[in-house]
Amino acid sequence: RALFLATVCGMPKNFETQIGEITKDFLWDGRKRGLITMNQAARSISEGGLGIPDISTRLEAIEIIWLKKWLRSGKRPAWAVLTDEIIRLNVTPIPITEPKSRISWLLQSWHESQTESARIPNTITRMLKVARKYNIGIDFLHAKKSVKDEMPIWHHPAIKNNYLWNKPAARCLRNTHNIETV
Repeated sequence: RALFLATVCGMPKNFETQIGEITKDFLWDGRKRGLITMNQAARSISEGGLGIPDISTRLEAIEIIWLKKWLRSGKRPAWAVLTDEIIRLNVTPIPITEPKSRISWLLQSWHESQTESARIPNTITRMLKVARKYNIGIDFLHAKKSVKDEMPIWHHPAIKNNYLWNKPAARCLRNTHNIETV
């Protein structure tokens, strides 16, 4: 039941730790050390383990599923669009990123703020943490010209000197001429 609820609501880190401790106490009958490690116990029976569920791995898998739904192309669910907006409103203060240049967290080089004052729900924070852990991003060798033309020009991940985005010429292109893509 806990994993089902975690699918919808997420699970606080302290609950994850408590479930791990309860499992360990049950498995090792309250002793400090067991005859095998928890990693060995989590392996399948065919691999010599006990088939005990690894809570942290399953919770990470849940985050990956949410990440996959968020990154889906085409018609996206309303919560995915709302998530984009929450991230756009909570960016790092340095380097300065104008609101009009924040198009896509995935396609651009700007990041959400991880400060205490950021108002990003824990569910989104966990999902983005998993995305960074596995280096989720757009990486293609031979893209069609039409795909390249749709890439955001501002904070493009291939450009390393981001100070150019805040120069007067860039502001003019962005704000006066509404330039958004390559």
